[in-house]
Amino acid sequence: MTLVRRIRPWCFRIGLTAAVIGLAILARRYDIERLSDEVHSLDGLVRRGAMLVFAMVDDTTALGDGTLVEAEVPAPGGVPGIVEGQRYRVLSRIAAGPGQRIAFGAAAGGRFELLVDGRHTWSTFLPAWQEGVDPGRRLKEGVIPAGHYLLLDPAANLDGFDSRRLGLLPRERLVRKILSHL
Repeated sequence: MTLVRRIRPWCFRIGLTAAVIGLAILARRYDIERLSDEVHSLDGLVRRGAMLVFAMVDDTTALGDGTLVEAEVPAPGGVPGIVEGQRYRVLSRIAAGPGQRIAFGAAAGGRFELLVDGRHTWSTFLPAWQEGVDPGRRLKEGVIPAGHYLLLDPAANLDGFDSRRLGLLPRERLVRKILSHL
């Protein structure tokens, strides 16, 4: 019997063991969940039914423009079928963070477009959407304060739960970061 034939089964066993250990480490450190087909947030960024790999957000987690996150938010008032004040978890994209500048541009129908550092976000909102938001977190022109983020869901319709209805979200509300989607 040749040497290759004798070590081949051992190579297979070692490879299989390494794969099992790797999956165990991954499952312990990260959350892996399937994105429901009913979830419309992140359309265009993540396909429906994708497997998402999450990591918990803490003080050391790097967050920046384009980061996909899960946030825990209170439901705003005036959204049909939603209990105001109840907490929900939403998937969204960070459009801007501390130190970046928000400005408003005119849009059709009494709406305003959000501009970040002079760049178009293509996201519009009505000022009335901000009426129930805590005054310290309301969207206003100027620099985003430390520890706060502008979340914009690219697929959000009029009833979307992002900064257009919730204001700037503090870092503490960002629960998990999406590391990858498969």
